[in-house]
Amino acid sequence: MSFGNNIKKCRLDKGINQKEFAKILGIPVSTLANYENNHREPKTEILIKIADALLIPIDELLDSETTSFSSNLITSMLQMEHITIVDASEEYGFKAISRDSGVNINYLRNCIEENIELAIEDQLKLIEFWSKYKSWDDGIEFEDFIRKNEKKINKNPIISKKIKDILNIGMQKNDTEKLFDLLEKYDFKINISNKDDENIISIYNNENPIITESESKLLPIYNEIINKIDSYAKFIIEDELKKLKKD
Repeated sequence: MSFGNNIKKCRLDKGINQKEFAKILGIPVSTLANYENNHREPKTEILIKIADALLIPIDELLDSETTSFSSNLITSMLQMEHITIVDASEEYGFKAISRDSGVNINYLRNCIEENIELAIEDQLKLIEFWSKYKSWDDGIEFEDFIRKNEKKINKNPIISKKIKDILNIGMQKNDTEKLFDLLEKYDFKINISNKDDENIISIYNNENPIITESESKLLPIYNEIINKIDSYAKFIIEDELKKLKKD
């Protein structure tokens, strides 16, 4: 069930009509109707008011456990003022997102219809595109979307690292994200899948597979690599300085 349908169902279950509920929230009836018809998504402060008024957790209202991250991402992007100011129709929204992000329009449609995840590369393209238009007067903000989907984002270190790079909060990166930074610096390719609720990381060099291993087993490697790089760097610096002395 969609976010808008969840609001409507919970409201009706409690016997509150649309006009009364809009008054409780302090918003116009037309705005509430847009939420319930999935034409717009409320900002965080309104979302909290809705959840409190209906006496249900935000996660339950969003149905975040059953909706894919990619589906949430596309649904929110369809509300971008950058898009809706030209044409508010869903079809135009798909075309605009596909055109500006480079993600195949059929992948976008299938993701929404089948509630599946896009390939990591396509998720990153969408996040990169959206980050260029971070805030609008009447659309969901990039940062609000991140807060609402924090649990799903944190489950995927490739996505969480990308978002932290965009928001310039690198100091908060965990060791997996730091390892990915290091690998990307030296042009390694990374992919991620999930098996039995465990992240499986695949690392490639020039498309040649090096290793596929669980995140938990790769986690200690970061500090070991950094220590070896630091030791080797110190040796190289000393060696180059000695060469200068000989010259």
